[in-house]
Amino acid sequence: MNYVRDIFINNGYNGLIKNAKLRKVTFNLRGLTSFISTFDVIRGKCVIYFTDELIKSSLNCLNTRYLEYVLAHELGHCLTSKLVLTVIAILSSVILITLLIVNNLILEVIVLLLGIRALHHVRLISEYLADKTVLRGYDIRYLDFLRNLSEVENTLKVPFRYRLLLKILNQPSLSERVDIINNPRKLILKYFIP
Repeated sequence: MNYVRDIFINNGYNGLIKNAKLRKVTFNLRGLTSFISTFDVIRGKCVIYFTDELIKSSLNCLNTRYLEYVLAHELGHCLTSKLVLTVIAILSSVILITLLIVNNLILEVIVLLLGIRALHHVRLISEYLADKTVLRGYDIRYLDFLRNLSEVENTLKVPFRYRLLLKILNQPSLSERVDIINNPRKLILKYFIP
């Protein structure tokens, strides 16, 4: 815990968000390292939850800034989450209003499916915005870091329950994130071509 907190404070992250906090949680799910809570964001707080897996990963990673990059990414989520929540609220309202206006069952189903797809797509947009926030501070170093991690990710055998969790959360892979950072127009393409 002290190891994470020291890096968090020494790199001036508390200056980015005054009420940013770190909180350790216990999970047995391999691969889950850190996350923020939407509930905290709604209340105007930034609490970064992390697991033992974050410590293990940072100690095993050849890149000494691994932990710094991960924390910066979570802070990026804190900084952009209100925008993402606004997008979700607007999308939900549009879907609901459209469903109320449309009287044709087939059109209602199409609108509902497109709406659900759009809400799932927001997850990809959220990751993109957080990555762009980190890129402003670290430039190409962060992108190189993501590229290296995606290469490792592609060679590792991922446990089924972790893959299932990522599917449920609609979490994009690292290679997807790198792809979209390099070409943001793919955000639009990926909506129509899953």
